[in-house]
Amino acid sequence: MTFHPRRSLRTKLLIAFIAIGIVPPLLLATFFTGFSIEYVRRVYAERAVLRVVPVSADLEAMFLRYRSLTYKLAQETIIVNLLMASQEPERDTLHKVYQLLYRSLSGDIDRASIHIASRTRTPSLSTHRFPTVYQPADGREGIYRTANESPTRTILHSDSYVNEKGEIVNFSLAQTIRDQDNRIVGYVIIDLFKSSLAETFSQRNDQFFTDVVITDNTSFLVADLFRPENDGTFSNLPYLASIDRLKRDAVVIDDTVIGWTPILDGALTVVCSSPTELSLAGIGQLVVIAGWIVLGAAVVAGVVAIWITRDISRPIRALAIAMERVESGDLSSVVETRRADEIGVLFRGFNRMVTETRELLAKTVEEHEALRIAEIKSLQAQINPHFLYNTLGTIKSIAKLRAIPEIVTIATELGRLLRGSIDSNERSATLADSIAVVRSFAAIQDLRHPGMYHVSIDIEDNGLNCRIPRLILQPIVENAFVHGLEQQVGPGSLSITGMVRAGELVLTVADDGVGFNPTDLNDIGTHVGLANVDRRLRLLYGEKYAVEIKSAPGDGCTVILRMPVQTEEPTA
Repeated sequence: MTFHPRRSLRTKLLIAFIAIGIVPPLLLATFFTGFSIEYVRRVYAERAVLRVVPVSADLEAMFLRYRSLTYKLAQETIIVNLLMASQEPERDTLHKVYQLLYRSLSGDIDRASIHIASRTRTPSLSTHRFPTVYQPADGREGIYRTANESPTRTILHSDSYVNEKGEIVNFSLAQTIRDQDNRIVGYVIIDLFKSSLAETFSQRNDQFFTDVVITDNTSFLVADLFRPENDGTFSNLPYLASIDRLKRDAVVIDDTVIGWTPILDGALTVVCSSPTELSLAGIGQLVVIAGWIVLGAAVVAGVVAIWITRDISRPIRALAIAMERVESGDLSSVVETRRADEIGVLFRGFNRMVTETRELLAKTVEEHEALRIAEIKSLQAQINPHFLYNTLGTIKSIAKLRAIPEIVTIATELGRLLRGSIDSNERSATLADSIAVVRSFAAIQDLRHPGMYHVSIDIEDNGLNCRIPRLILQPIVENAFVHGLEQQVGPGSLSITGMVRAGELVLTVADDGVGFNPTDLNDIGTHVGLANVDRRLRLLYGEKYAVEIKSAPGDGCTVILRMPVQTEEPTA
């Protein structure tokens, strides 16, 4: 067979080395360009985080100040008494209440408004005109319903409306007013004007952000401080769906820098944004430099690739030709080399393989002859049991002639025992056959100790046809007689039970002999029969089918064997 590769190793190596020389610089240049752009984005994001913190802190401080004021007014005795009065309040009382309300605003009359909504006959009060959206104050809808759900807390209500002065209100703070019997008699409401929120934002923004929105924890856009048309929407600003409101952070999305931070324990999130143009002035220059790097790398890679491929491909081709000769049957083919590198190791390995192949062929011929001799000896060994059976037959005939029934019985049962144990080429036997062998062993024991031991066998019908390994049950029964029953004084009993449960054959051999100490249960290796059975079960079926032994001194011994249900002789 002639060696004709579709593409030579040298060509493949040359292509690979040139690719290695070009691709990494190209990837490096691409990575560097992308890294530069990403770096600029990260700088913008870091600046956004730094700028959004003071803006959000001022807005949060504003909310907290008015929340505290709302709670304080709801506890004022003069207001509570006013709402509890059964008749129209006096002019002096109303004057004092209005003084309290205007003094509480402390010059913020253009930033917020305070309303006292009454659930009694007392008229509702306001630092401005009382909004129609808060009528009637029956506590069943809107801000009243929200306040009633948390009567002891100052609640933040997000429901945009335009008041009678034309001011846009996005947020309102409300607190229930309760009498001595804890009944709700009215509400304190403070409306925050959007203009005041925008003013607070602008004071600390330093013209970094152009837009700011405030959302609640359900992604509902409560207020857009500069675009009223976005108030009360979910979808006008798609980027809101891609930010994590639970932590302060910033990102750049589609050339827009977005910074956000939660306030009021996560109840609201302040999201600031601004369009930005990434500085790409130096990117073109980077591309030119990367191109020259790739071109220079290609030239260097080509020169190095030619030299390396010649150094590798020539000896590999020589080795391929030598392998073709070996394949054609020429085991004298070797490859000469003086190289000390991996190729030299490969050549010496090839030469050693050819030499060992010649030696293995010679050994194979010798082993074939040895196998033929072993087969002859095996055939001869098969004759030996027949001589043993014939001898037992002779003993049985003599015992009959001389009228010795015990010897007749022993010879008969021993013959059955030997046939069940060694006269078979099968690795397994049915449970019925194994029980027959056990009965023969028990009969011999009965001849040794007449009437001393009672043996009971109880096997379910569906288990008799199950196949079990040969000589797996007999050693357990023998151990029960030798180490259990024969060691005690007086008669004893042995029971063998078999049942099929959940696809498993469970065999139990129990005796009422002397038993042994539980500390010896792990020392199965001292009992050859038990160790042999335990090891065979593990090898055949797995670790979970190990022999289970229960015993105590003077309390007999119980051995449990478990194995999968099989009805056919294993083929391997």
